[in-house]
Amino acid sequence: MITLKQATQEDCRLIWKWANDPDVRAASFSSKPITYDTHTEWFKAKLSDSNCLFFIAQEITHGPVGQVRYDMNGTEATISVSLDRSFRGKGYGSLIIARASEQVFATTCINMIHAYVKKENIGSVKAFIKAGFKLQDDTIVNHQHAKHILRIKEELT
Repeated sequence: MITLKQATQEDCRLIWKWANDPDVRAASFSSKPITYDTHTEWFKAKLSDSNCLFFIAQEITHGPVGQVRYDMNGTEATISVSLDRSFRGKGYGSLIIARASEQVFATTCINMIHAYVKKENIGSVKAFIKAGFKLQDDTIVNHQHAKHILRIKEELT
């Protein structure tokens, strides 16, 4: 069972560790390793940003599984997600993406969530589609080809 908790300053080192995993760096649009000082400044800014929702996904028996972040702009948000290496390829990604996105739709004015994934990152693309996102036209992010994947809040009828 997956639960979400708001990220806190105590999560800084864990998220830095996840962010510097070689596979995470390779999948990122900025693939250089991140120094701890740079990460600490960025993390503190994200925690204090009212337009950022930052969660730690936890598995009831195994503890932290990954992180999911939403950078909001008006009624739209961009999602960023990463998993601890030991939980990849086991279905946690799509579960976390779906659960967190449903929570964001239910508790904020967000009605559209964008994901941008490197074209070669097929596993992430599949996780977003399984979580209810739909492929859009390809795009460019930081001079790199990317898949644009979108989820729109379902309206109650």
